[in-house]
Amino acid sequence: MPIAQRDVETGRWLARHRAGLLLEGDRDRRLLERLAAHFGGLTAAGFADAAAAVAAIPRSALVDDGRDGQRLATAFRSLLAGLPGEAMVQDGCNL
Repeated sequence: MPIAQRDVETGRWLARHRAGLLLEGDRDRRLLERLAAHFGGLTAAGFADAAAAVAAIPRSALVDDGRDGQRLATAFRSLLAGLPGEAMVQDGCNL
């Protein structure tokens, strides 16, 4: 079961898909108390519902088809190009 802070991108993404356990700014002891309460009260049916919510997320939302990696590599190359000095990039790897 995915767990994320509600106010970060992963949490917002999970909320859109109605999946996972979303934490709302809980810290330290309160976070542990909430996790203990959630998992302590998790029934087989509740787990099945949570698993079904995750299973309902389209595979394409979870698995990169290569395009995301290429966009990320392009962004990194743009950042490297803007750095002072000589950054060597060979075969997509920063050397």
